[in-house]
Amino acid sequence: MMVDNHYARTRRPPLSPTLLSAGLLALFSSAAPAAQQQAELQFDPRMLWGSASHADLRRFARRNVLPPGLHQVEVVINGERGVPMRVRFKAAASASLHDSDALACLDHDQLYRLGVNLDALDPALRAQLAAGACVGVRDIYPDSVESFDYATAQLSFSVPQAYVRNRYQRDIPPERWQEGITAFRSNYSYSYSRYDSRGASFQSFSGLFDSGLNVGGWYFRNSAFFSLAGGRRELRSQRSTLQTDIPSWRARLVLGDIYAGSEYFSPYQVRGFTLASDPAMLPYSERLYRPTVRGVAATQASIKILQGGNVIYQASLAPGPFAIDDYSPIGYGGDLTVIVTEANGAVQRFVVPFGNAVRLIRKGQLQYALTAGRYARGLQAAAAPWVAQASGRWGLQDGVNLYGGLLGAHKTYAAMTLGAAFNTPVGALSLDTTWAYARPVRQNSFYGTSYRLSYSKTLESSRTVVRLATLRYSSEGFWTLSDSLARQFTPLRPGRPRGEFSLAVSQPLGAYGSLYMSSALRNYWRSTARQTQWELGYGTRVKGVGVYLSASFSNGSFGPDRQVMLNFSIPLSSDASSGSLRTSVLRTRNRGSNERVSYEGTVGQSRALSYGLDVTRNADRSTTYGLSANYLGRYGQIAGAFTQQPSGSQVFVNGSGGLVAHRGGVTLGQTLSDSVGLIDARDAGGAAIANTRNATVDARGYGLVGLSPYSLNEVQLSPENLPLDVELQSTVEEAVPRAGAVVPLVFKTRRERSALLLVDSGARERLPFGSPITDSKGNTLGTSGQGGRALLRGLPDQGEVHVRLRDGSVCITPYRLDDNTTRGEGRLPRIVMQCELNHATP
Repeated sequence: MMVDNHYARTRRPPLSPTLLSAGLLALFSSAAPAAQQQAELQFDPRMLWGSASHADLRRFARRNVLPPGLHQVEVVINGERGVPMRVRFKAAASASLHDSDALACLDHDQLYRLGVNLDALDPALRAQLAAGACVGVRDIYPDSVESFDYATAQLSFSVPQAYVRNRYQRDIPPERWQEGITAFRSNYSYSYSRYDSRGASFQSFSGLFDSGLNVGGWYFRNSAFFSLAGGRRELRSQRSTLQTDIPSWRARLVLGDIYAGSEYFSPYQVRGFTLASDPAMLPYSERLYRPTVRGVAATQASIKILQGGNVIYQASLAPGPFAIDDYSPIGYGGDLTVIVTEANGAVQRFVVPFGNAVRLIRKGQLQYALTAGRYARGLQAAAAPWVAQASGRWGLQDGVNLYGGLLGAHKTYAAMTLGAAFNTPVGALSLDTTWAYARPVRQNSFYGTSYRLSYSKTLESSRTVVRLATLRYSSEGFWTLSDSLARQFTPLRPGRPRGEFSLAVSQPLGAYGSLYMSSALRNYWRSTARQTQWELGYGTRVKGVGVYLSASFSNGSFGPDRQVMLNFSIPLSSDASSGSLRTSVLRTRNRGSNERVSYEGTVGQSRALSYGLDVTRNADRSTTYGLSANYLGRYGQIAGAFTQQPSGSQVFVNGSGGLVAHRGGVTLGQTLSDSVGLIDARDAGGAAIANTRNATVDARGYGLVGLSPYSLNEVQLSPENLPLDVELQSTVEEAVPRAGAVVPLVFKTRRERSALLLVDSGARERLPFGSPITDSKGNTLGTSGQGGRALLRGLPDQGEVHVRLRDGSVCITPYRLDDNTTRGEGRLPRIVMQCELNHATP
């Protein structure tokens, strides 16, 4: 290792010095890993060389070399995904272990976070945990196994499954939902365009602002739009709401501008209130429908559940009947293949149908919505009627749902929907009927009925997916609420829908690519107009080159049109940042054909900047050139494009981002999700937020990250870009936000001086490899490594470094760290060990 006269360039180690030295010594062990041995291990010093041949290995010969205290580790229980946490290690009380051994001690919150079933623990143990004490895994179950991997700082436990909740039982009770802090939040987007042609120019600017204020558990939201074009300005508020959760009902109350009716009735908008259940508030195991797998095991057996050829569940079965509903299905459908293997080798094999594109819910669940207010779309306030709607869905049986709703507008409209949804061996389907009565002002009354059938199915044998087929028929007298109210003020209405049909099918072809088809048809009463749309597409990859072919037809408002498109995507190297070349040919019936060649690439490892160049040959033989770029960074996204064609040129610029104003100031970031985490990590400016692409903590220690409501979110900071004198005491924090909440995530940090200790050649031979290095009070600063070097952490500005030499004497080196040398780009000050020997035997 080469060192210059004043500083050594180094990188912050991910582990503490004690863990690093222990991991190095484990490489020289001729025995099995220490954590898996009950007896004391023996290390052969003949495997070491140089100064390391005289190393004192006694303290590494036991099952655990971690000293008592707090250590940042990754905890794994029964092989599940690791959870980073700061764990306290205590000296083992067992006489069979050496006095200096240390074992993990976990508190109530840590055990809960790891999924330990606290209800299954001994009452006395639960009382200890409730009082704030910590316990070891052997206190939970004597035969539990604890091991530690020094190289990865991974702490592993093996605990009987009866003491661990499966992941679907690890639900978050409403008491843990966080309403967040008082804060102002806003998402903004803007767009600018300029068009120049033959000496004339036209430019426009527009902006959209989705803002809100959180106070307690109430969240106010407003959407505003601004535009400036042709000398005209427009600023309007599009929607305002005030919402809060009602946790005991697993529901949400929203006041203001409400969009309603989309599932059971045609959509409309009212200014009033809605009270609706939210499936996201349910325990995770109840959020999605999954059919119960039932059967009988004749002996002690094992079961596997497969979907699409993938194993999604496996477990042991006791003799007798079984019912399983805690598996995790893939997507929203696909029959389940169940394989039960008995102790004698006999195999049961059967199929459980599963399709859920019709939105089935679980048995016994009730989902509901109540809405009331004044109709708020296209009518004067005095003429707008009061509207009320009630709707619900009930899980009658496993795979059978009933649903329906009532909708009424004062003196003008009434409707009722009744339906049922089923999971059957031939697919998932739903059928419903809507009866409607409309009485426009000074118009005749209308009565009508609308029928709807929806279907989905995945064929396991061919992997064909019928994603959604919908068939609707409406009688001539059937009016929606919006049609009825528009009729009052627009007597001449075009033909109303009579029949509708839509279908989407996909077919994977293995190594030969995939095929898909979609279509939609609609006709009208008292009109010969008919809308038809269909599209057929095929995609594959040949030696790394993507090939895509599509054909489509439509006969909308601009007449019939057919188009065929062939597209090739050619990567220029295995490195994605090298970009790819794309070519396409588009042939249309109405607009002729054009050919396009483009190059797309990214810059940097994080791919924050992407760019593109393209040339298009138009149907009129003219050529269009284009240039575009897009940047996604800490403070949001900005994109721009320029095109040049014979008739003129165009420039486009657009961007988006978000901000949160809180007690600590204003924090800028990328576009905010519904629930937001506000990171507070003082002195940790520059730390990367692992959960968000290209996002970092700002200079004041704040950052923004998106969260999933009513779920346990783990937010992780990466210490890679931290200053060398800053340590993150925790790299992972958790949050369980309500929808719309701004939740603080406080990462504790510690400033500490670091230095590189260098031992002169005279003392190097007397310094044992792996010796602890302490300060004058006995606090561990590091461990000696190869060549007499050591990384010291937690140094005061001045003091003494104590190192025990081979002859038993203690080398004492005074030092003083100068302020202007302790910070630098990856540089550390050095301390040269110049001994003041202390021969007193400690």
